[in-house]
Amino acid sequence: MTAPALTSHQQGALCDVLRLLETERVVALRGLAGTGKTALIPHLADALGKVTVVAMTNKAAEVLRAKGEARAHHAEPRHPIL
Repeated sequence: MTAPALTSHQQGALCDVLRLLETERVVALRGLAGTGKTALIPHLADALGKVTVVAMTNKAAEVLRAKGEARAHHAEPRHPIL
């Protein structure tokens, strides 16, 4: 699957995430629907070789599966403990 082109803001976010991963093991991508979080996943996988994705809701996991990300990445809903 070819990774979708990123907007300039998404490219900036990708650089920020890659920079964070130089010192952190886990990075959370948060944002409003449609801002490009899912679009970053194949770019992160290309840069890092492996990415594990955990979705907070069933809807988010469904979106990842529908876009084909679940084939290459783990997309399983997890709910925070309140």
